[in-house]
Amino acid sequence: SEVQVANPGEYVDGGEIRRCSPGYYCTGGADPTRPCEAGKYNPNYTQWECMDCEFGRYQPLSAQTDCNLCEPGHSCGTVGASFMRECDPGTFTEEYGQLSCTQCPQGTYQASTGQQNCTVCPDEDNTW
Repeated sequence: SEVQVANPGEYVDGGEIRRCSPGYYCTGGADPTRPCEAGKYNPNYTQWECMDCEFGRYQPLSAQTDCNLCEPGHSCGTVGASFMRECDPGTFTEEYGQLSCTQCPQGTYQASTGQQNCTVCPDEDNTW
């Protein structure tokens, strides 16, 4: 019997050559289909590699077809992020898709992590 060899973007299943599905990649030959790992995605059929999540996005799961926008109170400043980073105390983000957290403005503070705003300091406790 003849051995089937798949092209990149395809895989062999029960002697049949099939297109690689979105969320997966196929290197061809006799290799099986493989899920895109966390921090990567693939929206298309017949792909031989997965794409990294872009700056401002993340993907915690494998076998996905897109990446999530980083949520307010968090940053996603690396390519291929598999998680959101919480803003540290003294910093915040108000919008989705932020690469870094912003320092609280003069006269405001934030004591907690993962916040979307800062609080105005009481007059007697002004921070600079």
